[in-house]
Order: sequence, then structure tokens, then C-alpha cells
Amino acid sequence: MNARRSSPVICIAGVVQGSRRGTDTADQGYRERIRAAVLARYPDATIFCPVTALHETFAEHADQLAGAFMSLQAQPVVMEQEMPELVLAVRERFRDLVHHSGRADVLVAYVPAELSMGTAMEMWAAYSNGRPVVTISPMNQNLAIVSTSTVLLPSLEAFEAMVSTGGLDRHLST
Repeated sequence: MNARRSSPVICIAGVVQGSRRGTDTADQGYRERIRAAVLARYPDATIFCPVTALHETFAEHADQLAGAFMSLQAQPVVMEQEMPELVLAVRERFRDLVHHSGRADVLVAYVPAELSMGTAMEMWAAYSNGRPVVTISPMNQNLAIVSTSTVLLPSLEAFEAMVSTGGLDRHLST
């Protein structure tokens, strides 16, 4: 096994909203499966989850935030300078989190059979920073996924098997 950093940072990215409208989101259970698989092999790893960080930042304003985003739906044209302050704030935090995602030692992206623009941004940020991107997706012919992935696995089960057998070791080497 290659030497690895004493405390690697693993970012978990994945579909949240996808193409859904409003506040409807995808099941987020995959985040715990990825987290558990990583920590079982690398107990000293730091897990960074941008969704958790975003929710923590705006937890007290969830209802107002949903209303602010709903107000955009009524506008035929949405101009940046006319966006509600809360939307501008969450937008800025989102950008910061994407940037932070791109600095993790490894980004693990879960992209099931639906696309996620936020995940694509996180994948691009990691790829642009020379970080490994391990993508869990059956969409192995999607150009954006293939272009930014270091490793492309078809399922969570395949990811769990790869991690448990040390498949991430070389991506965590110093």
C-alpha cells in the first residue's frame, strides 16, 4: 500500500435538486454510504459535505430561502441585481463551497441516472485543481462525466468494493 496523508480530506458531491423545481430534492442516503465506506478504510479521513455546510449556514432561514427562490419563478427575466438578498447570500456561499470542494484530496461524485449541475461544478473545480475525481454513475458515455472523472464506477456497491480493497490508496499518496 502506498503511503498516504495522515488525514485526507474527502469531499462528497452528488445530486441534490437535479432538475426538480422548488424545494424537492433527491434521496440523500448515498452520502452516508459513501461516508461510511471511506471511514471504514480511512478512519482518520475528514469528510467534507458541501450540502451539510450549506444547510448549516442557512438552517435558520430555510423557509425564507424557499420563498425567495419561489419568487424567482414569477419573474420572466431574473436579473442579478434584482435577486433577493437571501438568494444572493446562498449563491455566494454555494460558490465558496464549490471552490472548497475543488481543494479536497479526492472528490467523490454521485451522479445517478440524472444530471446535477452543482455536482458538475464541483467535479470541474476538483479536476481544474488537479484533484482526483471518483465518480459513481452509470452514465459512462456522458462527456462532462468522462472528461472530469479519474475513476468512473457504475454503482455505490462498486465504489464500496473499490474503497474496501484499497482502490483509493494511490489517489491519497503523498
